[in-house]
Amino acid sequence: MFSYSHMFSVGRKRDFNPADFSPVQCIRPDDNMNESSENANSCSLPTAHGIPLIAINFIICVLGSLGNFLVCLAITTNSRLRRASNYLLFSLAIADLIATLVCEPLLLKVIIQRTFFYECTKRLQRTYSILSQISCSSSVLHMVAISFDRFVAVVFPLRHKNFIEGCGLKFMLMISWSLPILLTVLRSIVPRTTYPAHFIGLGTFALCYLFIFFFYFLIVLFLLHHRKKRKHLGARTNSMKVTFRREVRVACTLAIAISVFTACWVPLMTVFFAAGKLIINRNGSLLMWLRTLALSNSAMNFLIYSAKIRDFKEAYIDIFRKMLRLRVRPFVLMHTAIKIYKGFIEPHFDYCSAVWDGLAQQLSEKLQNRAIRVITKSSYDTSSRFLLTSLGWDN
Repeated sequence: MFSYSHMFSVGRKRDFNPADFSPVQCIRPDDNMNESSENANSCSLPTAHGIPLIAINFIICVLGSLGNFLVCLAITTNSRLRRASNYLLFSLAIADLIATLVCEPLLLKVIIQRTFFYECTKRLQRTYSILSQISCSSSVLHMVAISFDRFVAVVFPLRHKNFIEGCGLKFMLMISWSLPILLTVLRSIVPRTTYPAHFIGLGTFALCYLFIFFFYFLIVLFLLHHRKKRKHLGARTNSMKVTFRREVRVACTLAIAISVFTACWVPLMTVFFAAGKLIINRNGSLLMWLRTLALSNSAMNFLIYSAKIRDFKEAYIDIFRKMLRLRVRPFVLMHTAIKIYKGFIEPHFDYCSAVWDGLAQQLSEKLQNRAIRVITKSSYDTSSRFLLTSLGWDN
């Protein structure tokens, strides 16, 4: 017999059974809109921070790329700077070029997307994170290698040349590039549950600075001990004194560079590794400012070199002079060259012809023949009369 009470009891059970409701029915129409708006708000960057960040990072990108390229060019072209020790600075400039030529454009793209389009750009941030880790780790290891090189140059000057020109330079360069790449690959491949990425990153950073402080502490102790024995320096030759002073001056300059690197990168390292996790908002403006401060170090080294090392300053000036001497005639068409000659050069010849004819008529002819050869891109073997005839200037 059919029971109405049983029917109603079943109905009550079905009314309160959550499994009978489909997921589509459980979601309100405005849930997706609220979720997307929350993501947009979390990834958005205020224009008051975004626009200054874009301008500053663009300046760092351009200035740092040109400056580091200038360092590489100065070391490879200047005979005074083409020493084995300076190839550590060359390699450090390459690491800085990775930051200014690759990391900075990626960071600029992230800031622009978050400021004007409210996008998180997780893939760009992931790529930026990997490349910045390589650049930062390589820079720190280069600082260690440079500190050790300065230690050997100041404390053991007679052994420095054999060490740096032997296997020492190659070994330091190999470690400075292979170890950052290896750590980055391990951090990307090995699961975080089995690979303590934060501990390895903080440990590497702290160990490198421990070596840097140790080598410079030994340099300071040696200089203090050397000052006490200044009376015995008279037995040394002048060339040895000059070499010693130069090595000390270079060591002080590189100490300034290391201090600037520390001031730029330690705030970001502290934020990432102080508590074993990121202690500020990952999408906040403060993290962007700290990243900008860290990458700005890549645009400062060439300024330090030019301000404290005279050879770098002279090399920069020589490079700029050579750039100004570059001839643009091969890129100018002949009819354009004729217009330039008629408009700017020939009036001076006409104005000064009276003086030239009175002093030496050959001077005017030589200047005109030279101008004709430049216009026609002709060699000195070509007859000037033939060139005048071809241009119709023989009258």
